[in-house]
Amino acid sequence: MQNDFIVLTISGVQQRFELHVIGTKFNKIAGLYIFVYLDANKVWRTVYIGETHNLDQRIGEGLKNHNSLACINRNCATHIAICTANTFNSKALRVKAETELRGSYPTACNLQ
Repeated sequence: MQNDFIVLTISGVQQRFELHVIGTKFNKIAGLYIFVYLDANKVWRTVYIGETHNLDQRIGEGLKNHNSLACINRNCATHIAICTANTFNSKALRVKAETELRGSYPTACNLQ
């Protein structure tokens, strides 16, 4: 892997998203997350973008219960990029950032 993070811009501010292989256990903290895979040109491609108040419950230990897991698997996601910046501690700010990311990066599995 070239880097252990990717940088995305949210509301004009660059945010660092740490890359983890799917199956990683996470701390029980709030954050944004993106399921991704590395394409043949070595570019990270988005599969699903979400937010949660508890990363481990949603994409770590609780991943098997994720409502879009079948689609995420079908679209070959291999990693999860997470951002736990203090900027996103409130649900309203996480939802705003998630909505902005969904508008900027196409995904195969976000239905809303």
